[in-house]
Amino acid sequence: MKETNHELVYHMLPMLVQCIDRFLTSCTNFFDPIKNTNHISEVQPMLEKSTYFMNKLESISTNIKAQSKQTNIKALEIQLANIRSNLFELYTSFAQFAIIISNNKLQAFSEVLMDELKYVEDIVLELTRLLNC
Repeated sequence: MKETNHELVYHMLPMLVQCIDRFLTSCTNFFDPIKNTNHISEVQPMLEKSTYFMNKLESISTNIKAQSKQTNIKALEIQLANIRSNLFELYTSFAQFAIIISNNKLQAFSEVLMDELKYVEDIVLELTRLLNC
């Protein structure tokens, strides 16, 4: 059973990478308009923090793309844990943005980002569960 779960995990990895890539694109689309608002001085630290964690997520995604089915399961578990950690950091940044920025359009987009983040996290949790079965 465990072998079958591992095969399923490897089959699902491209979907995870695709979701992370889509999420990162959405993040970039969210941050670009913020850079041109009168809130820039307030949100600059959060922009920098978010960019840092987005870059880490992108790096993990790139590593997963390069891996094969011979990848060490423990290494994959670590990468999944790192993804969850980065998602948590981005979640806290988005929550701070939503508090500071009063623009309804940006707040609505922030909610969409939160939904996308949750979707990526759900995939990571399912992959982690499958690896541990």
